[in-house]
Amino acid sequence: MIQACLKLSPDLARLSVKNIWVDYDKEADVLYLSFRKPQRARKTIETDHDVLIRTDGWYFIF
Repeated sequence: MIQACLKLSPDLARLSVKNIWVDYDKEADVLYLSFRKPQRARKTIETDHDVLIRTDGWYFIF
């Protein structure tokens, strides 16, 4: 897990966001990254790469 995070960190550093909230759900083995204060999503879209994109109805919640 640590090695995967280290590989991801250069890409995260290039993002134009000031804060990133990170939450790990050990039971589901899911890592959540939020680029704005975490909020409740109204809809979830699943991609082909096991990535879930969440939306509040107007904006994506990552």
